[in-house]
Amino acid sequence: MKNIGGLFCFAFFLLLTTHVSATTRSSLAVTGSWSSSASWSGGILPVADDTVYIVNGANITLDQVATVKAILINTGGTLNIGSQTLTLTGVNDSIGNVSLYGTLNLNTGIINLTGIWNNSGTFNCGSGTVNFDGGFEQAIEGSSVSTFFNLHNNNPNTTGTNGISSHPVSVTIKGNFIQNGQFHRNSNGNPDATVIFDGNTTLSGAYSYFLNHVIINAGATLNAGSKTIYLYGNWTNNGTFLCGTGTLRISQDTYSSAQPNAQYVNQPMTQPFYNLYISKSTGSIQPGIYAGNATGNLTVNNDFTVNNGTWNVNGTKNLTVLGDFVVNSSGGGVFSASTGNVYLTGGSLQILSPGTSTLYNLQITNSGAGIILGSNATISNTLQLVTGMVKTLNGTNFYELYLSNNSPSALLAGYTSTNFIQGKFRRALTAGAGTYVFPIGPVHMVSNAYRPVTLNQTASGGATDVLLYEDTITAANYKANWWLYMQPTGGNPTGTITNLYNLATDFPAGTIECSMSLIRGAVPPPAAWVTPLATTTGASSGSITTACPGVYAPFAYIIGEPILTTNAATICSGNTASLSTTWSGGSGTIRWYDAASGGTLLYSGTNYTTTALTANTTFYATIANAFTGCETHRTPLTVTVNALPTTSVIANTGVCAGNSIALGGASVAGNTYSWTSNPVGFTSASSNPTVSPAATTTYYLTQNITATGCTNSAQVIISIDPLPVAPTAALVDQNNFCSENVDSITLSAANGSGTTLNWYTSSCGSGSPMAGNNLTIAAPSSTTTFYAAWENGCGVSTCQSIIVTVLPSPAANAGNDVTICESSAVTLNGSGGSMYSWSTSQTTASITFTATATDTLVLTVAGVNGCTDTDTAIVTVNTLPVAIASPDTSICPEEQATLTASGGSTYSWDTGASTASIVAEPTSTTIYSVTVTNANGCSAVTSTQVIVLEPIEIFVTSNPSGTILTGQLATFMATPDSLQHYNFYINGGLAQSSSSNMWTTNDLLPGDVVTVSVETGGCPADDRDINPNVIEFYNSFTPNRDGLNDVFLQGVDLTIVNRWGQELYHGNEGWDGSFGDDSVSQGTYFFIVKLLDENGIESEVKGSVTLIR
Repeated sequence: MKNIGGLFCFAFFLLLTTHVSATTRSSLAVTGSWSSSASWSGGILPVADDTVYIVNGANITLDQVATVKAILINTGGTLNIGSQTLTLTGVNDSIGNVSLYGTLNLNTGIINLTGIWNNSGTFNCGSGTVNFDGGFEQAIEGSSVSTFFNLHNNNPNTTGTNGISSHPVSVTIKGNFIQNGQFHRNSNGNPDATVIFDGNTTLSGAYSYFLNHVIINAGATLNAGSKTIYLYGNWTNNGTFLCGTGTLRISQDTYSSAQPNAQYVNQPMTQPFYNLYISKSTGSIQPGIYAGNATGNLTVNNDFTVNNGTWNVNGTKNLTVLGDFVVNSSGGGVFSASTGNVYLTGGSLQILSPGTSTLYNLQITNSGAGIILGSNATISNTLQLVTGMVKTLNGTNFYELYLSNNSPSALLAGYTSTNFIQGKFRRALTAGAGTYVFPIGPVHMVSNAYRPVTLNQTASGGATDVLLYEDTITAANYKANWWLYMQPTGGNPTGTITNLYNLATDFPAGTIECSMSLIRGAVPPPAAWVTPLATTTGASSGSITTACPGVYAPFAYIIGEPILTTNAATICSGNTASLSTTWSGGSGTIRWYDAASGGTLLYSGTNYTTTALTANTTFYATIANAFTGCETHRTPLTVTVNALPTTSVIANTGVCAGNSIALGGASVAGNTYSWTSNPVGFTSASSNPTVSPAATTTYYLTQNITATGCTNSAQVIISIDPLPVAPTAALVDQNNFCSENVDSITLSAANGSGTTLNWYTSSCGSGSPMAGNNLTIAAPSSTTTFYAAWENGCGVSTCQSIIVTVLPSPAANAGNDVTICESSAVTLNGSGGSMYSWSTSQTTASITFTATATDTLVLTVAGVNGCTDTDTAIVTVNTLPVAIASPDTSICPEEQATLTASGGSTYSWDTGASTASIVAEPTSTTIYSVTVTNANGCSAVTSTQVIVLEPIEIFVTSNPSGTILTGQLATFMATPDSLQHYNFYINGGLAQSSSSNMWTTNDLLPGDVVTVSVETGGCPADDRDINPNVIEFYNSFTPNRDGLNDVFLQGVDLTIVNRWGQELYHGNEGWDGSFGDDSVSQGTYFFIVKLLDENGIESEVKGSVTLIR
């Protein structure tokens, strides 16, 4: 279907010729409407299975929703869609078509087609919509450019070439372009086919866009939304492009030999792309210079990717990228930088991954998390760090940023403590003098640290490359928390190296800045950093400058203090220690201190002998720099002081003559013992020897710890102690007393000697003794013998005894404690003596006592020997309960009242009930009594009254009380008038609810029933009904004998007069509009109605009535 205009016309005419009788409907050459039979040949309207033919000279307007198979508009024919919908339902590529050779005016209407769009005439799109709804291959063809307003692709078939062949010819779109189906560009054989956007277009739908050339006309707007545009030709934007979050994917056409090898992207710099993705197996893409962009500079709001093919900068053009910059070199992607600039200006973390491509000028202006390398990156001209960091460590991949321009000025100003390279940075150095800054910082830092290095090459230096990076040291309290890797390739630079650092954060507390050097080692911790470089400017204010080393390998360096190596020392407590230290690198004097900082300078020199030490002691050695005099941080050296053995000997003591005693204690493993004496003659190797001296003797112990060789000594003096002497008499201060009258006695002994006077009660020396002379003890309760003997460390003497006589006291018994209720009497029975005396002044054994409150009674009894005793009885008085019953209450007849008592734990009503609450239903006023008992068993009585109220009867009267005319005011009154609330109802509907007992109305009708209900505030009253005699009254009537409203006011005493007072009628049959035998004329007449109430009292009602003829 690539060139079918003529063939299609021929086939269509053949189709018309072959099937005209069944499927073809031709219009007449008239101006008419689709729904008019006068518009169609044979007067037959088109139906769904018809193919419609608009003939030359016809001007047909679609005035209804129409469905046909296909439509052909011949030259000179016109079809106007208006606001209607035309659906073409053919199911293959030969029907379901629009074939246009005349004029098609879409206006605001809709065309749904399932076949080919062939435009070789005039198509006026208006603001209408064309929907491609087929399931087979569809195409937009013809010799005329088709301009659509809204173009919707709903053809989902992706098999082979099915879907829509979107533009073998150019297509213009003014409105929205929706892709919910497959869209083929068919550029093969039509390389210049272009989609032109010439209005306000938004791309949407479920499918991506496959386009050849794209042009956005001046004044037009294309909103990409979130869609992907596959571009196989050139892109030219002369209007406005809103990138949204969409992607422009410049791709290689796999079947088009006519696609341009070099594609151009003509886009204003002020109108960015969101994602720009290049994937061409051959050829290149380059930004164009045209009227809309004189510089060719481009901006990409998100990611710029060269997956395959070449992006050719072609000059000094700028490419600004706010997302990732990725060149897939392994897949064939190439970024040809020319002399252009790449600006990375994102607000979040950006990936820079140029692969093997080289950038010319690179500027970093990232306001967010900075740049992270996804590959090695080479910049051939200038690098400028304006804002944001460059991180070369990406996960476990450690990439390198290489500035290959060997000019010292290739690194432009802008790097700061927040804009630097965290990771590997290589620079090319030119031969001769030059200052090269490496604005780097350590990787793996918890927080970013800027630690730049400046290499000042002298005139004798040769051309080379130098790679520098810094890494973190995690060892605790190390010399520094980062180290420097520095490796030249192609020759060693000469000159000096300046390192910047932060003394407060990079080094352990106590690091002395002026003592530091730049030291070369093997690999970072725990390497021995043993080769300090020659310092040219001492470490000060965060900077140190050293001479470049002659040998760089093994390329690892650290800023720190020289290393001290100290010897270990171990002594026995009380001895001195000899200390020494060695160190490598530099020269200076060793100084010894007694504290980690401050303290006392103990000695200057390599070897130091301490004073005598009794505990582990730490000394601190430092190197005093020979040039500056600055000391390094102090290196601790602890002298281990082994403890002397702990001797175990008894205290100086005496021993009874002829007795023996052990001198020491338990043996300690690993210890040896040696005993001697004065006077001499005793030796022993035991830890606890036993001796029996005849006179006072001093014994000496020497104890040694075999493992440490440490010894200790002790001594003990043993003297001879005397035997005790018995007392000559035992004495007591009181004797012969009543057991209840004496609380204590004092025991003493005469003469004798010893350290302790012991008292025994069973026999001399038996039981556990009491100790003391003039010993006061509790008086015994019965006669007792006491034995006295002196005791010392050598034994107990014989005893002297004394008998203490105790008279028995009577046992008073006042009886058991009792509990009574308030104001009750109790009898107490005493016993235990021959005479009695109560605290109530009663002197008999038994007494009767009335208590008003809890009281304790004391009974005193006397025996025949005169001894007395007392006892008590407690009379506990429990209070009576406070009996409470429900207050008096009123009920209506046949109602119940709940009566509740409280104040106790059990209840007894005169009704026989035993619950706290009872339900009473008396027929007359009744008093109820209840007995309340508390938990102590005490009771009280109370009562309450239930009053039975009399019922209330209400009465209702009306005024007037007799006949009431409709519209006449009537007042209803309920009695008694002292109730709380009155409700008046008409036929069950509430008319008035208030505290008034009267209700007035003029709304009564014949048959109405008035009901009154009341709220008494007491017992309820029955509702009352009243049936007033209401006669219906109209202010006009029509006596025309039609049976409706012919008679006025039947059933009452009625008089009718005219305006002159002439009586025309009097009676109770009602007035029929006559006077005598004649009918009166139409007009207004006056009536008088006489009414009698239920008491026979007469009243009059006057008014007017209109007679209508």
